Amino acid sequence: MRYQKNSTILRLWAPLLLSLTLFLQGCPMLIIPIIAAYSDSGITVTVEIPKSAPEVFAAAKKRVESGVSESGITFTVTDIDEDNYLIKVEGTETKWEARFTVVPVSKNVSQIIATGTDDERSHEESEQLVLQGVKNLCDDLGVRYKVITND
Repeated sequence: MRYQKNSTILRLWAPLLLSLTLFLQGCPMLIIPIIAAYSDSGITVTVEIPKSAPEVFAAAKKRVESGVSESGITFTVTDIDEDNYLIKVEGTETKWEARFTVVPVSKNVSQIIATGTDDERSHEESEQLVLQGVKNLCDDLGVRYKVITND
């Protein structure tokens, strides 16, 4: 029951909070503690990437088109919001969901805020899967990422 309540709160507040982030000139560090507070049953990972938000989002969209991660985990894309650089996916074989938002920080720097829940894996395993996905995305872009926060 607690999971459902937190998930509902996050779904209701996340769009508002992300809009606020963009209004604040792409300063996601102000919003991360709020999102983390409402996602205590899952993970939150934020990384910085030295590429523009449109470039990062295009590469992320291309990567999720297959519906299978490099580690063999299958998933379904449930939403792609081009205007807000948002991608939502959920597992097809196990119960998990993830939300990836690309936030422009400057002309050539972006951050990915990844939030998710996973009933099958430990917190650490889930974090590592997210970071592996970010590494793969950065390999596609030919850059390195920097972890800003992971909770």
